[in-house]
Amino acid sequence: EKNSDQHSLFGALPEATKANYQLPEVPEFERPILLQGEYEAYGFYLFNHPLAKYGPSLELCNITKLADIEGYEEGVHQVWLAGVVVDFVIKLSKRGRFSFVTLSDLSGSMDIAIYDEAIIDQQRHLLEKKQEIAIKVELRREPDNTRVVAVAVHPLADLVRRSPTKLSIKLSSLSLARSLAKMLLPEGVHVVEIMVPDEGELVTLRLEGKYHIEDFGKLEALVGEGNMAMGLMSLPIPN
Repeated sequence: EKNSDQHSLFGALPEATKANYQLPEVPEFERPILLQGEYEAYGFYLFNHPLAKYGPSLELCNITKLADIEGYEEGVHQVWLAGVVVDFVIKLSKRGRFSFVTLSDLSGSMDIAIYDEAIIDQQRHLLEKKQEIAIKVELRREPDNTRVVAVAVHPLADLVRRSPTKLSIKLSSLSLARSLAKMLLPEGVHVVEIMVPDEGELVTLRLEGKYHIEDFGKLEALVGEGNMAMGLMSLPIPN
């Protein structure tokens, strides 16, 4: 190369030095923000759903899954649905304003029509993205069409809290008690009974007060599948 009067393209460059980059430490995004970003990226919740934390509470409150709507017989039905809001749009017509809210639950997603302007105005804060709502609808099933129209909207967490249940938990070891205590939040609606082993027998302890569970999925992961049961004590669902 030297004799042929040729020069290397990189010959004149200085020797590479090892860069020492250090990424700044930043706090982890809160769970609702992560889930919303997941939905916006994929169009659905890929790894976890915001409603998973309610566990069996939704079924006990007579909440219908979105995927089960098509199973209703022809006619008009009053049905309770629940989901997280992923979209909300307001439209104009000659008759006035109407809107569509898109809900997502563990079984799928659905557009629900809202023609009552009082709901649009007074419950607007519940219809924003990421809100978890319970919505009472009029379901009209026809041979070739299904109409779902909102009648009332409530915060989902409030509905669940107003539906008292007895939660029975079986612990395989007392060593789990400390972790369990962190998941039982005060001022809830669940009466909690804990079954713990004591000298080869199970002893049932009923805790004082009532508790709220933020994430039933985490609770089941702690105590193990089949070691948790819930029953409804009363069901004061609002109109």
